Amino acid sequence: MKRTSAASLVALAASLSGCFIVPRTASPTAGVDDAYNQRVIEARAAYQASHAAPDAIVFAVTVQTLYGAGTVERGKADGAALVAEAAGYLDAAAAQSPADAPASLAAKGELYLAAGDSATARAALEASVEARPTLPAVAPLLGIYGEAGDARSVTDLCKRMRTVARDDERYPLLDVCFRHSGAERVEAGLAWAGAADIAYYLQARAAGEAQAADRAAARQAQRDQDAAARAAQAPPPRSSDDRPAPSAAPATVSVTLRGTCGQTVRLFFGADPKYGGGTRTSLSANTVTSYSKRPGDMIWLVDDHDRGLGSVTVGASTREVTVTCSEITAR
Repeated sequence: MKRTSAASLVALAASLSGCFIVPRTASPTAGVDDAYNQRVIEARAAYQASHAAPDAIVFAVTVQTLYGAGTVERGKADGAALVAEAAGYLDAAAAQSPADAPASLAAKGELYLAAGDSATARAALEASVEARPTLPAVAPLLGIYGEAGDARSVTDLCKRMRTVARDDERYPLLDVCFRHSGAERVEAGLAWAGAADIAYYLQARAAGEAQAADRAAARQAQRDQDAAARAAQAPPPRSSDDRPAPSAAPATVSVTLRGTCGQTVRLFFGADPKYGGGTRTSLSANTVTSYSKRPGDMIWLVDDHDRGLGSVTVGASTREVTVTCSEITAR
């Protein structure tokens, strides 16, 4: 079987997820947890068979996903034990293959971020960047610096990454640097980057916002058209005596979240991220994962200050939610 590089798996392996086996219950989330149970067993077996960095990273990402899926919160997985196990695999893989150490350390940082241990996450991500700066390690580290109000570290790290960033990483890097700069204006937040990068960023962001607005308008027009077609085809209303009872909506639906942004984005499951009362999680770059939701549940894309950038409401027919760097849509 052909192996994917460890560096690529930092961004892509989050499509797998897992947890310890637990008894099946009547809970509507039991099927989701059971699926994660099986995936972690498979990921663990793959690593124990190879002891290779790519498989250690896959296992770590399966554990990370448990937190976003709510499996740990529901008590269906021992999060602390799984994190310790995954971290041990990553440390062993990094020691065995120094070339894969930066990717293994980046995965370790993301793992501890998901588990809520920002101090350990920061140490691992800084070690990864020191060995080799890559966007999968730089982006979450900038988030840690930004939350701490450490604007100087944000600027220094952005300058360093800009010198090695690929062309396709230019906009995602400038975007995450601005969002964590603490500045209100792009010109201030990206002053370190220079006039050319600022002009490029403003133009690319405006183009992206215009495209998002066009897509939103097209979707609304299609919804209006579909609603009009259904209304035209609907049979005449019956009297209350012979009207059939409406079919019951499903208790839960399985929703696939597809992340198409080139960096990790933040999500909120709940009515309003401004007032809390929900669950915060993240979606890694180019990730596909599944959640069990009830019709009426809301999924928000939020910035690093938990301000809503957009939301969708899960319906009985919702099957997929797509998340870009600035937009969230459902179908």
